[in-house]
Amino acid sequence: MNTTALFVELLIIGAGAAIAVALAIVGLCGYEWVPLLKPVEWLILVPLLAIAYVLGIVVDRLADFPFDKWIEAARTRTFGSKDSYHQARYSVLSRHETFRFILEYGRSRLRIARGWTLNCILIFVAMQAYAFGRLEGSARWQVALIGGSAITLLALSTLYATKQLAETELEKLKEFQKMLGDPGMVGENRTPPSDSLTPS
Repeated sequence: MNTTALFVELLIIGAGAAIAVALAIVGLCGYEWVPLLKPVEWLILVPLLAIAYVLGIVVDRLADFPFDKWIEAARTRTFGSKDSYHQARYSVLSRHETFRFILEYGRSRLRIARGWTLNCILIFVAMQAYAFGRLEGSARWQVALIGGSAITLLALSTLYATKQLAETELEKLKEFQKMLGDPGMVGENRTPPSDSLTPS
């Protein structure tokens, strides 16, 4: 994956975390100070992008933990072992540019869906804290119930997308390996290219 694509991917993931952080700050500190930022809003654009990027890195790493075991189990079911999966991936990525693009694009979408599943949880918690900490009456319940239901639905959708994308990646990898006539590379002493070591 090229650097630009990875940067954009992490920004997309980080944007969701930034929403959660913004809701949490407003919930704790109120929103009376927000208009004060308007005269200098263009000056904070670069720092905000940097913060979103860093948050994207953090969320992407945190999202590894709840999904790692499930994804590894799926890879083992499909390829027999973790080593066989990585050998198949290295073989396809190093031998066919189009197949490489398809797999890397799928992996990028998987990371975004996985990251946004965690983002939705963070946004839900921050939204409830904001609703019950800063709102009253019907507005509180509208944000808490309607907003909470909407973000829960999005979380379930991204969770489903993560599952489907992970399974699709394995199916495509198996298919591409077969199309390339690769019998497997177990026992061969080769060093995978750097892209094949992209974090899952």
